[in-house]
Amino acid sequence: MSNVIPLNPPPKEDNYPFWRSGGKILTNKLISFLTENGFAQFQGDESRTSKTFFIRNDNGVLQIHSADSIKGWLRDEVTSDNDLDIEEKDAIRDTLIRTSASCLTNWLQSLPRVSENEYKDTKPLTMFRDDADNCYIIFRNGVVHITADNIELTTIDKIFEKGNIWENSVIKHDIKIDDNVKSPFSDFCRYAMKRGVTPLRSNNNIDEGTDTEEYKSAYDSFETGYGYMIHQFNPPQDQRVVVFVDVNSSPTRTEGGNGKSAIMKSMKYYRPYAFIDGEQFRPSSDDSSRFNFTAVRPDTGIVLINDLKKNFDLRQMYSAISDDFVVEGKNRNKLTIEEKKKPKFGITTNFTIRGLGNSNSRRQ
Repeated sequence: MSNVIPLNPPPKEDNYPFWRSGGKILTNKLISFLTENGFAQFQGDESRTSKTFFIRNDNGVLQIHSADSIKGWLRDEVTSDNDLDIEEKDAIRDTLIRTSASCLTNWLQSLPRVSENEYKDTKPLTMFRDDADNCYIIFRNGVVHITADNIELTTIDKIFEKGNIWENSVIKHDIKIDDNVKSPFSDFCRYAMKRGVTPLRSNNNIDEGTDTEEYKSAYDSFETGYGYMIHQFNPPQDQRVVVFVDVNSSPTRTEGGNGKSAIMKSMKYYRPYAFIDGEQFRPSSDDSSRFNFTAVRPDTGIVLINDLKKNFDLRQMYSAISDDFVVEGKNRNKLTIEEKKKPKFGITTNFTIRGLGNSNSRRQ
C-alpha cells in the first residue's frame, strides 16, 4: 500500500518544539512537525491551482480538518507535554491563541499535497474501497463483511492492509451479528411493500399479502436497490440512481406516507450520507443548480435527494450518475470524484420521474 502520510509518525523531537523561547513560532518547523504527524492538503481536482482542504492521517483513518481544528490540535499537543515548564507552555499557547485562522491557513499552504487520483505534483493516497464481490461496513468494534453467500464480523486490521478510510465511514456504534434477533425494521419493510393489507397491532397477519407475485417482485426490487445503495462498488456501465416512489403515484397523482423517506434515511446507519431537500433542488436551467450537491464531501457514501418536486427531469443528473461527479460548493473547494469512487444516489418522490426511453430507464 502506498501511503504518503506516515502511519507511524516519527518521534515528536524531530521538529519539536516548533517555537523559540518566548513562544515565537518557527513556521518551517511547524509545517514539518504537522507533516510528521500526518497532516496534508487533499486535492480533489486536477488543477494545481484548485483549492484544497486539510486532512490528517491518524494511523490509516483520515480526518478532515480546518485551520481552527489544527490550531486546537496543536494546543492540545502542547498542553499534554509534561516536559515543558509552565511559563514556556503558556507562552506558546498564548501565541497559538493570538494566531488568526487566516494567518495559519497561509502557513498551512506549505503542507504536502495528496490526492487519490494521483494528480500532478501530488503524492498518491491509497483508499480502501469495496469491490464487486465484497461489501464492508465499518463499525466501532469491527467490520461487517458481506458477500453473496455470507455475512460475518471481522477485524478492522484487514481494512488497513488495503488502504486508508475516512473517519466518518466508521459508524459510532457497536455491532453484533445474531440471526436469532427479530428486527422491527425488517417488519416495517415487509409491511411497507404490501398493498391492500391493514397492519394490526398483533403479529398475526405479518405474512398476509406476502404470497403474491406482485409483492415478491416489489420486495425483490426493494432489497436489490437497498443493497446497491450501501455497497460502495460502482459497476462499470451499470451505474444507477435508486428511486423510491409509491406504487400508485403517477405524473398527475401524488401518493405519500408509505415509508419511502424512513427507509431511505435508514441508510445513514451504514454509510456517511448527504441529505438534500428536494424542494430546494434546482433545475438545470437555474444557474444555482451547480450548487445542488454542495453538501457532498469526499467521505460521502450516499446522496439522498428527499421528496423531489413534480416534473423533475432525470436528464439533468445523467452526468452525475454515469460519469465523474463534480461537486461545487458556495465559497468552498470544487471537488471531482471519479465515477468508480463516487457515492450512490437515491431519490424519494411522490411523483413518477419524467423521461422516457432507454437512457432514462437504464439509469434508474
